Amino acid sequence: MTDVTKTPAQVLDQICTRLQTVAEARPFRFRDTSRDAARAHLIRRTTFRGCKLTSTLQAEDRLQARLPKALTHFYTRLGEARGEFLMGSDVAWIFALAAFGAEADKLFRESGGAGLPERAITFLFHQGYTAHFVIGSPIGEPRIDDAPVLAVTEGSPEIRQVAPSLLAYFEASLRELEELNEIQLRQGGYYLTLRDGRATQSFPALASGERPVDTEDVFVD
Repeated sequence: MTDVTKTPAQVLDQICTRLQTVAEARPFRFRDTSRDAARAHLIRRTTFRGCKLTSTLQAEDRLQARLPKALTHFYTRLGEARGEFLMGSDVAWIFALAAFGAEADKLFRESGGAGLPERAITFLFHQGYTAHFVIGSPIGEPRIDDAPVLAVTEGSPEIRQVAPSLLAYFEASLRELEELNEIQLRQGGYYLTLRDGRATQSFPALASGERPVDTEDVFVD
C-alpha cells in the first residue's frame, strides 16, 4: 500500500531502492551463455536512470499539459532505464509522450470512443491494444501531486480506471515483480540461456529437488 504521508518524490525514491534489491537477488543462473551476453543482461537488469528535469518541462510544452508530480518523478528517476520494472509493456520515452497520446486517441476513436480527454498524457501501451494515461493540469496552473490511471482498450468505447493513482499503480506493478522474484527464489529458480539474441528460461521440475540458484553460472567462453 502506498504511504500517503510521503511525497511523490519520497515514494519514487523508495520504489527505486526496492527495484535495486529485486534486481540484485537474481533467481537464475546462466547456462551456455557467453560472458559478454551475461554481463550485458545483468547491466540492463540493474540499471536505473532518469531523464533530466528540463526534458520533462519540454515535454509539457509539447503536450500543453503539466505532468502530475508522480509522473515527473518517475521520469527523472526511471525514464531512461528501469531494469525489469514494467517489463512486458511499452513505456513512453519522455519525448514520445505526444506520439503515444496520438496513437491512443486513434485507437480509442477506432473503437467507437469520442477521443481521449483534454490533457490526457499516455505513458504506456500494454501489448499494443491497451493504453494507460493520466489527466494533467493546464499549463500555467500548479502541478497536481498525483492522478488516477485510466485506460482505453481496443474494441471498447469506454474509458476505465485501472488504479486510483500513479503511485498506487507503480506500487502494484512493483509488488507483482517482487512477488514473482520471491516465488522463483523459493522454488529454486531457473537456468537462463542467452544465444543469438534470444533468452530461454529452463525450470527444473519441482519434484527433482534441483535448485539452479544453488549452482554456479556456466559460460561458453
